[in-house]
Amino acid sequence: MPTTTLLREKGTELKEWEKKYARTVQEHKSEVARFQEQCAAQEQLREQLQLTERQLQGRDEQIANFNRQLQDLQAERQQLAQTVQSIPGKDEQIDRLQQRLKELRGTLRDKAVPAKAAPTKEGPRQTRQNGAEQSAPAGQPKVTKNKQEDDLKKIHGIGPAFAQTLHKLGTHTFIQIARWKQEDIEKIAKKLETDPDRIKREKWIADAKKQHYQKYGERL
Repeated sequence: MPTTTLLREKGTELKEWEKKYARTVQEHKSEVARFQEQCAAQEQLREQLQLTERQLQGRDEQIANFNRQLQDLQAERQQLAQTVQSIPGKDEQIDRLQQRLKELRGTLRDKAVPAKAAPTKEGPRQTRQNGAEQSAPAGQPKVTKNKQEDDLKKIHGIGPAFAQTLHKLGTHTFIQIARWKQEDIEKIAKKLETDPDRIKREKWIADAKKQHYQKYGERL
């Protein structure tokens, strides 16, 4: 075979190999480009995942903060409930202190004015019930007293201080309180140095009727 023909054939084969090589290189470049696109997409997904994790972490912190605030509110609610429960005891302490202050003022007034008041011509008004007598103090409605006194502290709202003052005013029984009228409530409240609405709000009269029925079996 002539050399020229052989060279021509080899040249043709070389060109075909060059074309195949070029196609192979182009295919590799395309695959590399697709791989790079996939890597970029994965990187975006990774960034989105990290952002989502940070958002979830922030929400977890918010939930934890809300839980702490809820616990604080529950603690404040318990303290408020305890404070509300202690209000009646505080009122009773205030009443006792007011009564003590009133007694001290009376003692100081007696020491400042040692002279005794002249007796009046008319003796104290007397009331009678079941054969027992008692005086009707000033400002106290006309009431009667049984031989056996009732425990006035059983009435809701009447503590030891109020009970002591009521005894001094001549009120010793449930039936006396049960028969109070509006003017009686105002006079008694003034003597007790309290608000008449408190006597109504705490339902002293209704409770006195209840206590009288429970003790004596008599409805008023």
